[in-house]
Amino acid sequence: MRTVLRFLQWFLFLVVALIVVTFVVQNRDVVDVRLWPLPYVMPAPLFAVIIACVLLGFVVGAFSAWLSGGGARKRARELGRLNAEKAQQISQLRQQLEAQKQAGPQSRPPAITHAA
Repeated sequence: MRTVLRFLQWFLFLVVALIVVTFVVQNRDVVDVRLWPLPYVMPAPLFAVIIACVLLGFVVGAFSAWLSGGGARKRARELGRLNAEKAQQISQLRQQLEAQKQAGPQSRPPAITHAA
């Protein structure tokens, strides 16, 4: 199974590499890049401009997704802390139960009182 996945990974890599190389070769024309409020003009190959825009879009999208998941990550941290506290309480209660079992049947469990 691992060999098949590795073969599939290499196959997909080669297909994507072939597509990228073909794209680069077909789009070598030089274009002028202008950023509207600035007076600067920079000549650049068309493929570089397109790839830069795609990468910028990917980074902005990934950052946006990361920001939107902040609430879920915070809740997961809180639940993890609560889980650790409850696990510690369970451990302490088990130790108390073992101590009571070893003390013998003459010891009584603590009385439950209700505060009003």
